[in-house]
Amino acid sequence: MYTPHSALRIPYSFSLAARRPSRSSSRSVEQLAHPPHPPLPHPLPANGFTSVVPSNRITIFAAPPAGDHGLLFFDSWLRLVTTHELAHVFHLDRTKGIWRPLQYVFGRAPGLFPNEYQPSWAIEGLATYYESRFTNAGRVRGSFHTQLLEADQAAGGGASRSPWDATLFTRWADGLVPYAYGSRFLHYLAETAGDSVVPRLVEATSAQLIPFRVGRQVSRVVPGRSLAGEWRRGTEPVPDTGAGPASPPARVIDSLLRTEPVPRVSPDGRRMAYVREDGKGASELRVLDAATFRTLATHQVNGGVDYDWVGDTLVVAQLDFTSRWRVRSDLYRWVPATGAWRRATHGARLVAPAGGGGRLAAITLGPASGRPTVPTPDDSNDAVWTDLALSPDGRWVAGIRCSDARWSLILWPAQSPAAAVALLETRGSLADVVWTSDGELWFVADPTGLPQVYRWTDSAAVQPLTAERFGARAPAPLADGGLLYAGLTARGWELRRTGAAASSRSGPVTFAAPLPFDSAPASAVPLRETGYAMWPSLRPHFWLPLWQNEGPTGRFGGVLTAGTDVVGRYAYAGDLLFSPEPSRLEADFLLVASVFGNPVFDLSASSSWADLGPLAMPNVTLSELDQTAALGASFVTRRWRGVTSLRVAAEVERTDFAAIPDTSLATVCAGCGRQDLYGGSATLTLSRLVTGALSVSPEDGFAWSGTYRRREERGTTRWSNELRSRLARA
Repeated sequence: MYTPHSALRIPYSFSLAARRPSRSSSRSVEQLAHPPHPPLPHPLPANGFTSVVPSNRITIFAAPPAGDHGLLFFDSWLRLVTTHELAHVFHLDRTKGIWRPLQYVFGRAPGLFPNEYQPSWAIEGLATYYESRFTNAGRVRGSFHTQLLEADQAAGGGASRSPWDATLFTRWADGLVPYAYGSRFLHYLAETAGDSVVPRLVEATSAQLIPFRVGRQVSRVVPGRSLAGEWRRGTEPVPDTGAGPASPPARVIDSLLRTEPVPRVSPDGRRMAYVREDGKGASELRVLDAATFRTLATHQVNGGVDYDWVGDTLVVAQLDFTSRWRVRSDLYRWVPATGAWRRATHGARLVAPAGGGGRLAAITLGPASGRPTVPTPDDSNDAVWTDLALSPDGRWVAGIRCSDARWSLILWPAQSPAAAVALLETRGSLADVVWTSDGELWFVADPTGLPQVYRWTDSAAVQPLTAERFGARAPAPLADGGLLYAGLTARGWELRRTGAAASSRSGPVTFAAPLPFDSAPASAVPLRETGYAMWPSLRPHFWLPLWQNEGPTGRFGGVLTAGTDVVGRYAYAGDLLFSPEPSRLEADFLLVASVFGNPVFDLSASSSWADLGPLAMPNVTLSELDQTAALGASFVTRRWRGVTSLRVAAEVERTDFAAIPDTSLATVCAGCGRQDLYGGSATLTLSRLVTGALSVSPEDGFAWSGTYRRREERGTTRWSNELRSRLARA
C-alpha cells in the first residue's frame, strides 16, 4: 500500500485496518517535516521499532498494548505508535556536515548516522515527546512516567538523575528511564524556549563531528542555557499533584519487583494471586492465603501475564510461541489446590481474562482493536476495549473503552448490552476495573496527575480510596474490607495491603472532559495498493571497503555489502576482493531465505587465498585456495524458554595450491595436491534457559548441540565421519 510519503507492507487480512495507519503516517510525516511554529495547546491529561539501515523502516505491531500502563494512554493506538516511530526516522536519518559526504560515497552504511550515537534518553525521549506533541495522549501526558520520576527522585533526596545516568541500565527502572527523563526534559525545553527548539537541536546534533555531545548543542540552540543547568528543572516532579491527604501507612507484602504485582482475590475471599518477578529468574504466579499471606502454591509463567479466578481455578493469559515466527496470547487453566495446569486455547490472542458468577470473559486482540468475548454495547469499529470485570453474580459487566480519545467506564447487563450506560468519560487514563462483593466498582484513574484507586456506587459520586504519594494501581478488595494494591518505589514495585478501604479520603472528584478527536480524514491521503515488491528494499544500499594482506600471495582490496527485504523474507551478505599482483579474486556470499517460514534455507559460498610461507625454497611462494559451498535447511520449534532446531546441509569443499613461480608442487610441499570433498551434515540443538532482567547470562537450564558430518573424497575411496557434542549448563 503506497501513500505520497510511505510504502506499507501489510498482510492482506489487515488491509482495512492498515488504511488508518497509512493516513496517520502521512499526517505525521507532514507534522514532523513542517512542525507548526506557534505553540500548540497542551491539554491536561504493543509497540514498534525503527531502523534506518539499510533504509528507513518502521515495524508496527498492530495489536494495541495490553497491561502496559505507559502505552495504554492513547487517543488512537495506531496514530500514537506511528508518530513515535516516524519521529525516530526523522531524527536518526538526519545527517549534515562530514556525515553527508560520507553517506554520498559509502551509502547508508552502519555507523554513518550521527544521531544514533546519542544517549538513549535523547533518542527515545525525542520520539516520546513527539508522540504526545502530535496527539492528545502519549507518555508525556500520561501518569505512569510521572510515577517513575516522583519515585526515582525521592530516593535521590529530590535530585534528578544526571543526563548520563538516565540511560539503559539493569538498575530499576531499567529501560523505562530514558523514555521518562528524555521526554520530560525535551517537553520542558520546548515549553520554555519555544517549540522549534527540538527540531533545531536535531539539526545541530546531526552535523557535529563528535555526535554524542548533546549538551554542547543544547547551549547552541538555546543561548544562555546549558544541559546541566536545565536538566533538573526539566525533570523534577510537579510540586503539587492535588492528591489530598496522604493514605495511612500500608503493609508491604512483597517488594523489589520488576513488573507490577497485580493482586486477584478468589471468590471465597480466602486466597489471592499475583505474579512475582524479581529480575533474577523466571516469573512465577503465586497463590497466597489472603489472611496470613503465606504462600500456598506457585507456577512458572511466561510474559504478558494476566489472570483471574473462576471458582477455584485461575485462568491465566500469557504469551508463548505458536510457531517459529508467531507469538500469541492464550488462556491456561491452573487449579492451585491440585497443581493441574492445562492449555485452554491455541493462537486465540486473548488477554485480560475476567471471572464472575462462574463465567469467563476476555478481550480478543486484533489489528488495532480489542474486542470483548461477551456481547458489548454498539460502538465504532475503532473502539479499543482494554479491561473487563464481571460482577460476583455474573449478571453485570463493566469495561473500559477508548474511542476517539474518549476514555469511558461502561456498565451494562450481561444479557442486555443495549442498556449500557457510561458511568464516567474523561480525556485521562482509566484502568484496572474490579467489583467488590457489595456491588461497588473500583478502578484506577489519574485526574490529579498520579494514578489512584477510586470507587463508583449507585448512591454516591466517584470518590478516591487512596492518596499514595507515588500512586496506586491494580486494586483488589479483601473480604474484611481491606485493599490490596500495587505501589511504586525507586527500587521497584511493591504489593501492599491497607485497611479501611471503603472509607473515602475526600469529596467527589472532577474529571477532565474528553477533547475533540482530530483524526486523519479518510479522503485526505490517496492510496495505491499493489502486490509485495521486495527489490526496492532488498537491493544494496551501502558498501564498505575491505583490505586483506596475504603477503606475497596477494594484497586484496574490495567491498562488502549486505541487505534484507523489509518483511525479512530474504537476507544476504557478500564481499568481493581483488589482488592485482598476482591477479586473484576472493569472495564470500551468504543468502538466508525465510520465505517458506519453516524451514529456513541458507546458501553460502566462499573462495579465499592463504599464504603458506616461508618455505625451504626462498624464492617460491606457495598459496592455498580454499573454496566451500553449502546448502542447508533449518527446522525450528520455539517455546518461551526453549528452542529445538535441526539443520541438515549438503556441503562441498575444495582445496587447491599454487606456486609462484610455476613450480612442481611435489618439490615444495609433499601432499599439497588438489582435494575435493563432498558430503553432508546434520546438527540438532536443544536448549531450555531462563533469563532475568538482572541475569548476566542465561541460567537454570541447559544448551546442547550435536553434529554429525560425513565427507567423502572425490576420486578415491577415502571418507570421514565426524561427531561432535557440546553441552552447557546454567
